[in-house]
Amino acid sequence: MYSIAWSLKKFRENSGYTQQQMADALNIDRSTYAYYETGKTNPSLSTLMKIKDILNVSLEDLLESEPKKKRFFDVAEDLESFDRVYELNKKEKSLVSLYRSFSPDEQDKILENVSKEKKNKKIFQNRFNQSMNNQNKIKINYLHSIHQLYQIL
Repeated sequence: MYSIAWSLKKFRENSGYTQQQMADALNIDRSTYAYYETGKTNPSLSTLMKIKDILNVSLEDLLESEPKKKRFFDVAEDLESFDRVYELNKKEKSLVSLYRSFSPDEQDKILENVSKEKKNKKIFQNRFNQSMNNQNKIKINYLHSIHQLYQIL
């Protein structure tokens, strides 16, 4: 017999998160999250909903009473949609888990704000580069003028 605790640990480990990263994303103490995984306490439904979003699994998967046996085609399909965070560093994993803890509307707003920031940064970089090019042109013209003066003298 498998429990929610077993599922939480299995899916967390498969996703590459630490207990601390999960706790941070849920805004709870690590010990509280550890209690969920050991079965000392059970998360509320609202917490389970956040956990499923962070781990990118269904509520049904979290609540399964025993692991599902997968057919070959199911495993192949999983490999095609492989979306684990193993290759991310600690900060990136934290960012992903925090992002997943937001509602879809909040996620859209976050992406919109990040896109705006990136666009503003690009505009600033372009203006900076243009300014540097203008300054370089002025310097080149200045040096060219000095060179012409030396040739005259």
